[in-house]
Amino acid sequence: MRRYGLAAFVFVLVLLPTWGQTVVAQDTSLSEIQFWERMIQTEELLSGTDSQVDPSAAISQVRSLWEGIDQIRLADETRVTVDLGWIRAALTDGQPNSLVALHRQIKALIAYHDNQTYQLNESGGDSPMTTLMDVLRDPRFQYDDITPTPVLDIPQVRVPQSSVISSAAQLILLIAGITALIVVFVYFARSLQVQQAVIETDPNSDPTTANDAHTLATDHAESQDYRSAIRYLYLASLLMLDERGKIHYDSSLTNREHLSHLNNQPQLHDLLRWVINAFEEVWYGYRPIDESYYQRFRQRVDELNRMVT
Repeated sequence: MRRYGLAAFVFVLVLLPTWGQTVVAQDTSLSEIQFWERMIQTEELLSGTDSQVDPSAAISQVRSLWEGIDQIRLADETRVTVDLGWIRAALTDGQPNSLVALHRQIKALIAYHDNQTYQLNESGGDSPMTTLMDVLRDPRFQYDDITPTPVLDIPQVRVPQSSVISSAAQLILLIAGITALIVVFVYFARSLQVQQAVIETDPNSDPTTANDAHTLATDHAESQDYRSAIRYLYLASLLMLDERGKIHYDSSLTNREHLSHLNNQPQLHDLLRWVINAFEEVWYGYRPIDESYYQRFRQRVDELNRMVT
């Protein structure tokens, strides 16, 4: 099962943006476990680069983790080729914006992997190949095959002037029709006056208690700003665990560091990991969400509260 699960994540890796850097293939590979361990190390090293005056040390460490790596070994020793040029290109650029974007991509990738692994373990469920095929059917991953059309040397033919006038008239009518459709659409759009209210989220004014965070989550959900609502529920979970002595919440710590406080409590650890992974997928991975997804997330947070009570 993990072989197919990894195939899905390799597919996501190949689709991540590249900056055109050519990677020289080397006969160097990692096991699947080593690959994800290095991804987590990379996320931790990049987590502080946005506040460092000179991030060159962190960049050097990350570069050494992925130098020459171009394959992953599965459990049956099958080797899968991966393109890590997007990591190396961002490190070569070294600019703060490039490092922040790379950090977000890696966090989203780790969150997707952990979330898929948790769902499979929890449900026992569908084959990872089914999940991969669902990803492949996503319109974002559909590309039309483009076959170059040869340019033929067609001799110029003199077109009668009447045909030119007819073609021009047809073009004018077509433009007039499109313009009329746009005007009608704008008119109806303005008459409906439908606008979704979004409450601005200021990270510098985050709540300091679990109750306050829950209240803000409810307010944002009522205004259909489900992305911010999920963020406040995630904060409420960490604050609640801190208030009940299960973890020590510190905004300067990473999610993995908060999660490590529960290593000796497997049930709490797994449930909080699901909450963190889902939040990161929404907040950093920009996953589309609706009320149904928000309610499922809220149920997990409520379950975490009941487990600690």
